[in-house]
Amino acid sequence: MLSLPDFLNHPTGIGLGLTLAFFVIGALGKGLAREGWKREDAFLGMEAALSAVSGATIYLIELSRKLTELKGSPDGDTEIAEIAQLQINSTLFTIIALVAYFGVASFHKIFEKDNGWKQVVALGIIGNLLGLGILFAFIVLIKHGA
Repeated sequence: MLSLPDFLNHPTGIGLGLTLAFFVIGALGKGLAREGWKREDAFLGMEAALSAVSGATIYLIELSRKLTELKGSPDGDTEIAEIAQLQINSTLFTIIALVAYFGVASFHKIFEKDNGWKQVVALGIIGNLLGLGILFAFIVLIKHGA
């Protein structure tokens, strides 16, 4: 069993910590911007999914720069193959994250005006799980899985 310090240094612990911090900071920021907190301030699925898309896109650019640096290197063949595989994985992840983003955006379009339990389930639970889940997956699988 992992101790707390070990868990916080493990990719899963880092992913959970950053994802939860994103959620709390995002909800608090929305409440501050509106001069009062509303339950809609906790519907952060779109923002989280878009953060994952943004992070994955920046990571793809970083990988492309690494490939450019390695092209003339005599020992770069193995590294080039590894980076190319990371690019493939990151591209697939980016596509999945975009689909999740537009899925959550569709939920918002449908349920944004509903003030009942359907809104809470669709945006507060499903939307947040999709968005925050894709952000968590980016942190754990793409950035720390690399």
